Amino acid sequence: MSPLIAVPALIAALAATEPQTVSRATSVAPNVHMNTLYGPTGLINVPTANTAERGVVGFGAGFAKDFRGPTANWGVVDSIEVGGAFLDRTGADSKAIANAKVKIVPSNFNWFDVGVGVIDVADAINQTFYVVGSAAIVPPNFSPDNAFAARIHAGVGTGLFSEKLFAGGEIFLNNKTALVGEWDSKNFNAAFRFRHMEMFAIQAGVANKGLFLSSTVSLKF
Repeated sequence: MSPLIAVPALIAALAATEPQTVSRATSVAPNVHMNTLYGPTGLINVPTANTAERGVVGFGAGFAKDFRGPTANWGVVDSIEVGGAFLDRTGADSKAIANAKVKIVPSNFNWFDVGVGVIDVADAINQTFYVVGSAAIVPPNFSPDNAFAARIHAGVGTGLFSEKLFAGGEIFLNNKTALVGEWDSKNFNAAFRFRHMEMFAIQAGVANKGLFLSSTVSLKF
């Protein structure tokens, strides 16, 4: 089945489920709010099903090979975030983009989350619709204070993702540090992430065949 055919079919199936605000996937492993380089909550370029918590605004900044700029996400209500980014692009006009995402926890599959969203709502650079699933993998006797755990993510999208599959993962070495890797449908990207308390996260590594650095500060209003 074509990924583009699978997207609306999956969305239709999810619409018949009962949304929940808390799931096993978001409650049993570290859940870091990190803005991607394009804005949505996620890994590096790849969005995850996670959204900013209600009333939380994530202010971010990213510096990559081909573009750089600030990002922001606001948890409008539980499981819904809206935001944007300003992309200062090398060799192209700078553009502002708007993003939105809804997180769904299917009532009959409460061990993972599903995110449905759009990057670049107004098609300033490359309007992208996507659906992504996220799941937590934890060992026995899991403890948030000494959390060796993992999260895996996989989805499909148009636009930036070229109507292809994307995937990624996070390996949490403890409650503050993690190894991040992803396939964004074009490149393999990887980073080392450090989180200070729950309000600040920073990561650095390789993205889009070059070095990158990004950070996110999360504030509750």
